[in-house]
Amino acid sequence: MEDVWKVYRGEGFEVEALRGVSFQVYEGEFCAVMGPSGSGKSTLLNLIGALDTPTRGRIIVDGVDLTQLSEGEKDEFRNRRMGFVFQFFNLLNELTVLENVMLPALIRGVGFEEARAEALNLLRAVGLEGKAGHLAARLSGGEMQRVSIARALINRPALVLADEPTGNLDSQTSAEIIKLMGELNKRNRQTFILVTHDPTIAQAATKVIKILDGRVVGVEVKKHG
Repeated sequence: MEDVWKVYRGEGFEVEALRGVSFQVYEGEFCAVMGPSGSGKSTLLNLIGALDTPTRGRIIVDGVDLTQLSEGEKDEFRNRRMGFVFQFFNLLNELTVLENVMLPALIRGVGFEEARAEALNLLRAVGLEGKAGHLAARLSGGEMQRVSIARALINRPALVLADEPTGNLDSQTSAEIIKLMGELNKRNRQTFILVTHDPTIAQAATKVIKILDGRVVGVEVKKHG
């Protein structure tokens, strides 16, 4: 991110959500973006994920300047190069666990059998192979988040973005989910960026970017363990 600003304007008001944010996250890093509510964390993640457009500045992901892409190009880039994990899981309850994980690959145009095999591999990786045929609605919160992580990884993205991924989970389940994401990061060398206000998540990260009032106020880099 290079001098990124995001200003929301309406009738009679102007809100500077991000004010000149610059930082780098390198390939294979497990990065936590930390800050209190209203600091600009979610805005930051939406911009990195090409879900929103900065008022000014440049955002370069995997060598591509997102600010130069059309909406259609952004959609394709997101589907091919990014994975998303949300606080509220966003699973389709009427589909099975396996079908939820397969869906992004099928949308991308991957063949059914290939998508199914990859989805089963990912469910095995997140410890849910035995629940492949279950409806998503019948899972616990922790299991739902494991499914959403598998779904985020199905297209082998260069970058996985997670917005408060443990916000709806108890402390033990949260710790298990963060441990799982850390293991997947190391095993697959995929880059993870997590937005959180939870300091325990920062302990698992290799880089912590602290933001306050729309500005970066600190960057902490830890040695890989």
